[in-house]
Amino acid sequence: MRVLLVDDSGTVLGMMKALLEQMGHTVAVAKDGDAGLEVIADFEPDVVVCDLKMPRMNGLQVVRAVRDRSATLPVIIFTDEADVPRAVEAMKEGAYSYVVKGSPVERLAEEIEAAFAQKNRLERARALEREREKEKLRS
Repeated sequence: MRVLLVDDSGTVLGMMKALLEQMGHTVAVAKDGDAGLEVIADFEPDVVVCDLKMPRMNGLQVVRAVRDRSATLPVIIFTDEADVPRAVEAMKEGAYSYVVKGSPVERLAEEIEAAFAQKNRLERARALEREREKEKLRS
């Protein structure tokens, strides 16, 4: 699975990249939201894991920008803010989930797997819908 990590902390990026690669994922990193959006076009991630508080473009802005580009690419907010209203806001903006830094790494791994599964389901449903539309036009 291809995972894009977006975080302004080089320490977090290095640690999380190593952990996710040990789990068998291919990982790209970006130090801010703008760079993350640029990486998406070339790297074509299956899941984006993004910090909430970053300079220039915060995690919620990244979620909105990703939603504008792709309805199926899931974004997981990964932050040190254990703030329920902020988590609700992120979900309303379109984040797949909200994981607090310091949670067991298995929690993030489970969210990545679940987000990937949801992405696949959405893409299959869209493909089926396109096929149905083509069939209607042929009839």
